[in-house]
Amino acid sequence: MEDRKFFGLGGDERVSVELTVQSGGEHYQLVHLFRRPSAADKKRFWAAMGSVPAAEGQDRNLAYLSAQERLYDDSILEVEGYDLKDGGSEDERWWVALVPLEHKLWAVEKLLSEAGNLEPEAVKN
Repeated sequence: MEDRKFFGLGGDERVSVELTVQSGGEHYQLVHLFRRPSAADKKRFWAAMGSVPAAEGQDRNLAYLSAQERLYDDSILEVEGYDLKDGGSEDERWWVALVPLEHKLWAVEKLLSEAGNLEPEAVKN
């Protein structure tokens, strides 16, 4: 019998996403720890992405950014590598608003890639 690989179905409920960011000549290792997005989270995200206006412009960009930011804000559990000043109890999520939007977008792209990517031949069909 042939050795087959099996695709993992995400038994781990947490997904760690690492970003290496350069700013001001320094490199930062940043970790975003997410809860695995539920089917409902993904449906809401893809529905929002599907309603993005077809034309170029501010409305299209705003809808795209809003969909990604919402998925980030709904799924993020904690971050590492940021200088978060003590702003409240650990149960509060005050720090989510401090994470730069660009970091949220990059982290969501990596979070979504956890589902895998289609082979180029499959995309053509």
